Amino acid sequence: MEAYRTHLQSVLNEYVAETDSEWGRNLAENLDDYLRRFWLVKPKAANLKSLLSSTRANPQ
Repeated sequence: MEAYRTHLQSVLNEYVAETDSEWGRNLAENLDDYLRRFWLVKPKAANLKSLLSSTRANPQ
């Protein structure tokens, strides 16, 4: 699950860089405190490894 945590951290950091959001900065800086509030939602048939690699390969 560390790969998903790292991905979430990078998404939050990018969001903060683009929006200068105080709440986003708080989430990014204290991710361990908020991590249990995040859910990974995916189709049943989806392979987690391929989802993560495709997200990294095609950032939006």
